[in-house]
Amino acid sequence: MTARVGRRSIAVIAAALSIAISAAAEEVKFMQDLDLSLYGTEDQGNSSSPFARLQAPSAWTLTPALYGDYTLRFQTDSGVSGQLTASATDVPSSSFSAAIDQAWVKATFGEGWALDFGRRTLNEWKGDGYWHPSDLVNNYLSWNAIGQAAGNDSVELYGLIPFSEFNIDFNVATVFTDIVAYPSDLPLFVTAGSILYPFEIRAKAAFQSGRLPRIGASASYSLESGSIYADALWLQDNPITESFGFGTSEGSWFRYSGGFQWTFDITQSRAAQSLFLQLEYQRQDDGLDSAQFSDYFSTLQSMPLIDSHGQSAYANEAGLMSTRFFTLGQDYLFADATLGEIANAHISVSESYLLNIDDLSFALQSSLTWSPRNLFSICFSAINVGNLAGPTYGGEALNLPISAQYQLALTRSF
Repeated sequence: MTARVGRRSIAVIAAALSIAISAAAEEVKFMQDLDLSLYGTEDQGNSSSPFARLQAPSAWTLTPALYGDYTLRFQTDSGVSGQLTASATDVPSSSFSAAIDQAWVKATFGEGWALDFGRRTLNEWKGDGYWHPSDLVNNYLSWNAIGQAAGNDSVELYGLIPFSEFNIDFNVATVFTDIVAYPSDLPLFVTAGSILYPFEIRAKAAFQSGRLPRIGASASYSLESGSIYADALWLQDNPITESFGFGTSEGSWFRYSGGFQWTFDITQSRAAQSLFLQLEYQRQDDGLDSAQFSDYFSTLQSMPLIDSHGQSAYANEAGLMSTRFFTLGQDYLFADATLGEIANAHISVSESYLLNIDDLSFALQSSLTWSPRNLFSICFSAINVGNLAGPTYGGEALNLPISAQYQLALTRSF
């Protein structure tokens, strides 16, 4: 007998349970936030990109959109709690769409034990940094995306084991990432950790039928105004290079990242109230090097598109990269600097820098936000890509379908 479990059914069931249980809850909070946003986005296309052969990047667009977020929270006498968050988007010139962003029910039992069911982000797997090598559960947005990543449809068990001087918490979860034929095909994720301030240490493991175990760990050290952190993963199958036709699937590989983040109080300077700095390095043994990137882009550029078969083959090859720019290489560097509350004028400025150390590709993202008395917000952001060795060098960034992206957003909350 085949048991088929779909992602959509998990969120719908959890949403129905949230509504049903909340009817008998001792405390129910219903919050509705309405945001009116007007976006203007311009992409400067890169006609030489191998990813722009079938569809050119979009030109200047100005699209009004109406966004609504609705949240229902509840708590019962028996220790059952939950949340339902739904959002809707209405673009007058296009279409209306709605989605269940978060829908989960949590039941507590004993002391320090709980069971979660529904769509949510598994916070225990997230790290402090820009990259999260050991996070095999949560979804993350691409480097130039706007908004929030979707939650996962999951079932998770929490536990707490007390000791004389510290506690160890652990979580066991399964995530419904696709339709599966048998329950045994579902992945199993296990994490355990402890906080011994100022240290936090966590071990992680992922198991799935037909795959070798993946082992990870993360650690952080909290300081008065910042933190130092590290994240690592050890895997023995499905390396990045193999999916692109390079190397072999036999062996073992490490992925790790490390960095620091710090917030400075600069009120006395009268220029701004705070300065946030972050610097992080990531290494992937199974990532693509500069020569492999070059071979892949050359192959994509030379594929024939004279018939549907060729176009389908091209689409499949291009799909290997998809939106995963600045995530598939071997060595990356991330830096961020943000000035908050400049000149007491409710203005903030941010600069973020992504660098592929192997092929010297970079993406520079700048933003300026003005929020007078939090009545509304105006944000201008720009992304520019290039190569430190020059425009003729090639590399990951110069093969993007866009060479620059600009956006102006006006948001008003009601």
